[in-house]
Amino acid sequence: MQPQLPKHKGDLEAIADLKNYSYEQVKPIVPELLTWLQDLNWPVAGPIALYLQSIAKHITDDIIAILRGQDEVWKYWLVLVFGTNATAPPNRPRIDRPGRCPRGGQRHRTTKCRRRLADHGRRFGGRRRG
Repeated sequence: MQPQLPKHKGDLEAIADLKNYSYEQVKPIVPELLTWLQDLNWPVAGPIALYLQSIAKHITDDIIAILRGQDEVWKYWLVLVFGTNATAPPNRPRIDRPGRCPRGGQRHRTTKCRRRLADHGRRFGGRRRG
């Protein structure tokens, strides 16, 4: 049985039991789940982010693909959610590396994100960066 995708940004019932599914069961809908992290102000974003953090080692390629895209706000939220929690193979760039080579509007977002992480700690738990 495959988990349901939210039908709208307040559809918490659809994702209530998301944590009961394994990565293999969720794998087909991971890209759609990641789209719900385009704005962490949406009610469904928090629970989805917590679940995706638990399977981060499996979805690194999906995250990196988004970080290579053009949606700067989405990248900001992904760095905020995953930070250094998601692991990448040694030959791949780390997920939080976009801030090291800023271009265009990316410089402002990643600098703001790093400052926010250092000052306030992780939004969804985890280590404080300092």
